[in-house]
Formats: sequence, C-alpha cells, structure tokens
Amino acid sequence: MKRNENVAHAQLVQAISDSLLLRIQHAGNVANMWATIVMEHDQKGHMMQVDLCRRMMEKQAKETDDIRAHLDDMALMYE
Repeated sequence: MKRNENVAHAQLVQAISDSLLLRIQHAGNVANMWATIVMEHDQKGHMMQVDLCRRMMEKQAKETDDIRAHLDDMALMYE
C-alpha cells in the first residue's frame, strides 16, 4: 500500500505546476493533496475561467517577440 502511495505522490508532483506544489506540499498524503487541488480549482469562479480563456485566445506573439518569453507568459496565465 505504501508503494502505491509513493507512486501516486511521484506522479502527482510531476503533473502539477511548481506554484501549486508549494501550496500542497504539506498536505500529508496524496488524498489530502488531491483534496487541496480540487478545493483550489473549485474556488476559482466561472467568470475568472472565462476571462482567462479570453485573454489566452487574444494573446499573440509578434514576429519580433521572444517566443520563450511569450510561452512563459502563457504558462503564468495558465497557472
């Protein structure tokens, strides 16, 4: 059973952003980590999600822009 917990922990940590990891790292076990993640995302309102989608769809990189910086901006918006 402990092996399953360790595998689930490793997979969860690899799949989430660093900022989210900081918020769940002291949860104790994977079930509590997952509950914290669910609560975090449930608290985000529908309007915030709609606004985020709109901003991401409107964001465009220009020919002269640094593509890495553009992708970093998109990743930060996503988090």
